[in-house]
Amino acid sequence: MEKPESLILKGRTILVADDNPINQKLMEGMLSRTGAEVFRADGGNEAVTVFKNHPEIDVILMDVHMPGMSGLEAARKIRSECMEKQSDVVILAVTASVMASDVQGIKDAGMDDYLAKPFTYTEFVDKITAFLDEKNRKRPAASEKNNKNPKQGPGIDISSLHDMAGGDKAMMLELMELFLDQTPILLSEMRSACEAQDWQELSVKAHKLKPTFNYMGMAEAFEISDKLETFKDRPRGKAIESAKTLLDRLTELARKSYPDLETMAESYRREIN
Repeated sequence: MEKPESLILKGRTILVADDNPINQKLMEGMLSRTGAEVFRADGGNEAVTVFKNHPEIDVILMDVHMPGMSGLEAARKIRSECMEKQSDVVILAVTASVMASDVQGIKDAGMDDYLAKPFTYTEFVDKITAFLDEKNRKRPAASEKNNKNPKQGPGIDISSLHDMAGGDKAMMLELMELFLDQTPILLSEMRSACEAQDWQELSVKAHKLKPTFNYMGMAEAFEISDKLETFKDRPRGKAIESAKTLLDRLTELARKSYPDLETMAESYRREIN
């Protein structure tokens, strides 16, 4: 029998705005357990459009870094253009970057608070309900909690993924399959950007990969992705050897993880079937 608290967001409408299919699947999976109605947007422009077309939306979970219109830009646009009856919508940034400057940028964009990836199911739901609670209409300032990195050590550690999925093996299997499918593609695109010395594109792809390494507990891969993300400010023609070295190591770590993840995925398939 389903526990009453599992439907804690029944009657609420939530928009998930994220261009990463793994992030989308994870948040939608968590929300499916709460009874909430969920809309999805793959970018900032689409998030603004969906929000304007659905005034019943109570909460927007907004990825900060998206191609085209960023989450910060989308939040500003929503705050400046929304109708009066939508003015109290809760906008929560979803990000892996929570330096002081990042938090200030979130506040300046008109967002209410942030969720730092990775987060557990309980942290995720508690953050949303705190802002929807009628007794807490005065929203707390953007917090500086949940700044987590994956456990240190070699290989993979899916404990964070397990916590975020609430132990749902079907969801974990789907996320592993997405990781195995998407990671080689993104690494190839990063390689092309590196060869072209297109540091902005390299940074965008690194940012997209970074949280997925976090979910899989791949500490070194997460740290390398974080370093590659900072290359966006490098002038063209500079630091190409450094980028190639980092990318080579990142590719090596990813390839080493595939057999273990394939084995885990196959184990979950047998259990589910």
